[in-house]
Amino acid sequence: MINLLSKEMKAELAAAKRNVRLRQYTLILLLLGVVVTASYGVGYFLLNSQGNAYRADAANYKPEREKYKDVIEQATTYNKNLSIAKSIMSNEFIFSDLLTTIAKTLPKNSVLSGINLHTIDLAKPIELTINAKSYPDADNVKKAFQASPYFKDTKLRSITKMPEGTYPFTTALITTLDQAAFAKAQQEGTL
Repeated sequence: MINLLSKEMKAELAAAKRNVRLRQYTLILLLLGVVVTASYGVGYFLLNSQGNAYRADAANYKPEREKYKDVIEQATTYNKNLSIAKSIMSNEFIFSDLLTTIAKTLPKNSVLSGINLHTIDLAKPIELTINAKSYPDADNVKKAFQASPYFKDTKLRSITKMPEGTYPFTTALITTLDQAAFAKAQQEGTL
């Protein structure tokens, strides 16, 4: 095919084609911008109408809520007290578990006859008075508490013999509760 068009005419045709394509792109971008703006506008309108409806409902129920203001305050106070009780219960120390652990730690032929606990600070040493049937049984008390994972720094204060009774040997023992191990066992339920 013979090309009868001049170079200027070819350049003008190419420019015209580009202009048509650019106009199409511009129109598409403009339409896209209108669609995005319309979407945001519709969304804003819907949210605004829902907010107005909520405010109208709240205004309608305000007199009714005033009737129950005392109940709401009581419920709020109860909820606060409940959360305080929950925090106390989660940190509580159950002394019956401690006494059971001491009883399980005691060796055969020995009984707990006295205990001195300080509820303010359980990290302080606990003084125990334990009666035993024989001197070796009284000596085994210290060994049993040293072997227990729940007690540490166990010291034998004294072993004395009483003149009569089923358990004539009295052992005075000082030990410290290992609070971390005891609390872990308490939470796991392995005491």
